[in-house]
Amino acid sequence: MMKSLNRGSVLLTALLLLPPSIAGAAEKKEAPSTPATSLPQAQSEKVSYLSFGMRLGDETVEGYSDLIFPLFSTTKNTFFINPRISLKDAGENEGNIGLGYRHKLTDWLVGGANIYLDTRESEHDNRFNQWGAGLEFLSDYIDFRNPHQLHL
Repeated sequence: MMKSLNRGSVLLTALLLLPPSIAGAAEKKEAPSTPATSLPQAQSEKVSYLSFGMRLGDETVEGYSDLIFPLFSTTKNTFFINPRISLKDAGENEGNIGLGYRHKLTDWLVGGANIYLDTRESEHDNRFNQWGAGLEFLSDYIDFRNPHQLHL
């Protein structure tokens, strides 16, 4: 149990020490002044999201963190990287790293695609790896995700 908590504590501490610009502050750029006759240009909306959570059960405790960091973003398109980590007290740790793309289809619907590399360590020191890819449609009220996995 201590082995997994120590390794997990190092990773969780590293996430906590990220600069504020990565941990959720919006990067805003001033648009240069342009004549009134010029067409408006799409402004970059580069916002990162960092979340933490905990799940408590009868026999286990799990802590997790999730970061969505845009690599390229406009008002309708975002290409991002998504690292995630999950640590359990029973020694079952999981890590994921993904690349994703999302496009604003309408005022209420976003479509996207992603690819992930997942790794899981069991409490018996077995490691399981897999690739994942998926399509998604997201709204304020319902999300549809269609993931597929390929075990390595």
